[in-house]
Amino acid sequence: MCFHWIRKHINAEIRHLVHEIQRLDLEIHQIEGQIVTLQAQVQHQQEQIDQLQEQVSTGLTTNPELYDYFVHKIGQEVRVDTTSVILTGIVLTVAVDAVELRESGGDIVIIPFAKISSAQ
Repeated sequence: MCFHWIRKHINAEIRHLVHEIQRLDLEIHQIEGQIVTLQAQVQHQQEQIDQLQEQVSTGLTTNPELYDYFVHKIGQEVRVDTTSVILTGIVLTVAVDAVELRESGGDIVIIPFAKISSAQ
């Protein structure tokens, strides 16, 4: 009789441990998913940091708003104000960090976005 009670108790304990192992396995799987997500976020942030360091070291900055503005103005005349000069010309091409204009006199100028204070 005592043997039967011990065996029943051991089987119950084994079932409990199996359930705990399954629960912990599920938690491990969820944590692994969170780790993958966090690693992707860290990689994305590192890429942003690298891009910002590049911009700081070269002095050339990207500006999506200026880029979009000038892309829509290709072939049209614009006025660009910088800290030292006001330029007017036809937008020839746009890079991720600068715009190229042809002034009325025929001169071609490249203006880095970092130097632009306003554009019309």
